Amino acid sequence: MQEEFQIQVSIGKFLGESIYHYDHGSIRLIAYRTYWEKGELIPKAHEEYQWVSKDQLKDYDFAPADIPFVEMLRKEKLIIDQGVKSGT
Repeated sequence: MQEEFQIQVSIGKFLGESIYHYDHGSIRLIAYRTYWEKGELIPKAHEEYQWVSKDQLKDYDFAPADIPFVEMLRKEKLIIDQGVKSGT
């Protein structure tokens, strides 16, 4: 997260993985619950970002390897708690 968004996070539990085979090779994404600890969100590897509701996710295009995680969010199989630790 530091490299892509200039924020510091702590790592929580493992959420899942996605393996997708593109024509040029395969990609394995591993997702963990992360908690935003500090820093201002400044995208470095992306042109922009948006906070949206789970219902709005259907309005965006995602890379094929990301789709299993998007579907988990849409079906509420991932708990969303704003990524902030309580008590901090």
